[in-house]
Amino acid sequence: MPRIANKRSKEITPLSDSIQSRVFTLPLFPLHSVLFPHLPVQLHIFEERYKSMINGCIDTGTPFGVVLIREGSEVGAPATPYDIGCVAVILEVERMKDGRMNLLAAGERRFRLLEYMEADVPYLVGRVEELNDDIDDETGADELHSLFTQYLALLAECIEEPMPEIPLPNDAVTLSFCVASVAMLAPEEKQRLLEMTRVSERVHTEVSWLRRQIEELQDARCSRPDPGTLLIARPIDIESDRWQRYGIEARN
Repeated sequence: MPRIANKRSKEITPLSDSIQSRVFTLPLFPLHSVLFPHLPVQLHIFEERYKSMINGCIDTGTPFGVVLIREGSEVGAPATPYDIGCVAVILEVERMKDGRMNLLAAGERRFRLLEYMEADVPYLVGRVEELNDDIDDETGADELHSLFTQYLALLAECIEEPMPEIPLPNDAVTLSFCVASVAMLAPEEKQRLLEMTRVSERVHTEVSWLRRQIEELQDARCSRPDPGTLLIARPIDIESDRWQRYGIEARN
């Protein structure tokens, strides 16, 4: 289990020096939501500690880590995070006169939190290791793609909007993260999907969920979804200028 070091640590290496290795350090941003690789997240930064953290990331061109809160809150005393999180890369920043920021970031890759501590900064810093998937030969990606396309079409019909053109990824890994991001599940259930390292397990779990959701939508027993759900389904284009601007292609 991760631990909090009560003393100030001098052993945390600069992120820019360690991001190429499997074990590296990250400033941590605990949230009540789950971030998945290649999917976007919008954040409003207003606490002084996180303004300091984000400004540091912007100045050095480095990412931060998003972790789901296990205990505690987003505001106030440091929260206790789950062990698995996602590296977040800053794509756009809107600065306000009072120092607050609106942030667009995107998930890059997952990590396992080995330990976290308060060092010489007012926010948590984690020592993490990269977490990769075990890609199975038979993942069921074709069925997942078909069901997810049907699900999005039903959502568009439910909110009486035309179905937007969303180029869904064909690879099972990225597609499964898209589905997990859109899924109307509790954060703890999304966290379980984030933590799965067998792609077939994640895909089969989502296929079962999509079948139930499609049945409910077809039976008109669903609640009116948030129109933004359709936009969340669009993964970040990793070939885009915004993504490559931060050197992500060098770390993939």
